[in-house]
Amino acid sequence: MANVDLHALDGEPLTQFPPLYPVALRTVMILGVSSETAARLISMAAAAAIVVLTALLVRSCVRSPVLRAGVVVAAVVAPTLTMIDRMAWTEPLFTVVTLALALVLVRHAHADGPPDDRTIAVLAVLTSIGFLVRYAGLGLVPGVAVALVLVARGRHAWVRPTITYLVASAVVPALWFTRNLVVSGTIGGPPLEARGSLLADVRRVLGAIGRSVVPLTSPSDGTAVVIGLVVAAAGTWAVVRVARRDDGRDIQAIAALVVCLVAHLLMSARLTWVAIGDRMLSPVVPLVLVLLAAVTERSRSAIPA
Repeated sequence: MANVDLHALDGEPLTQFPPLYPVALRTVMILGVSSETAARLISMAAAAAIVVLTALLVRSCVRSPVLRAGVVVAAVVAPTLTMIDRMAWTEPLFTVVTLALALVLVRHAHADGPPDDRTIAVLAVLTSIGFLVRYAGLGLVPGVAVALVLVARGRHAWVRPTITYLVASAVVPALWFTRNLVVSGTIGGPPLEARGSLLADVRRVLGAIGRSVVPLTSPSDGTAVVIGLVVAAAGTWAVVRVARRDDGRDIQAIAALVVCLVAHLLMSARLTWVAIGDRMLSPVVPLVLVLLAAVTERSRSAIPA
């Protein structure tokens, strides 16, 4: 953990991790509770927010009450999510931010015309918060930018909002990395050797998806990978199938966030010490669940009677 002066316990400047979680932890401790209790309170609040935001997101994308209920139940009991909710980790807060971003993008996708300045500002603020919670928040930036391009109505309607968003979302990372460079000589701590292999990381991605889709059966690692592969292939096929339909813009926005965030994690695993697992992939689980429900419903509706 880090103190409010943004130094780690060893006295060195906090650079290897972003500052928002330890600052939030310290803020809650002002109430007179211990660090352990503060961590529990933050995780409890984040867990509740994940369920609420997942419910709002699936309600915006899916009409079927059965599919909606299934997604919400999965958000409550999915092992990947219940695991992070029990730990003093940044993933619950990061998942909240990711879901909030998806909700803003989906509501924009359902609206007519380009996003207004307020929407762009909200997207930039949420992205900046995500970065300050986890450096993986950098992967949200291309996800949001691609989503803005995909859901734009008009040939050049995406240009101004996307460029404005990219500029605005770069401010906080630039300031924090500059601060890191000044106080430590590196932008994010000393580089460490990468672990594992790309193939192993892909297997972990598929396994996390498989365990989230069938949360009550707790499949073995091999079974989870197979389920994840089937789900990923079917989901990709369904997304492509509905991508060009007018009612598929929200699906494209969610898919953009998922793909870019996972791609960022895979790249980080090759360049740093980060090892991909259920914990690292947990923020995309609710998005994948909503995505699967939406494409299932719309693929079925596209089949002639």
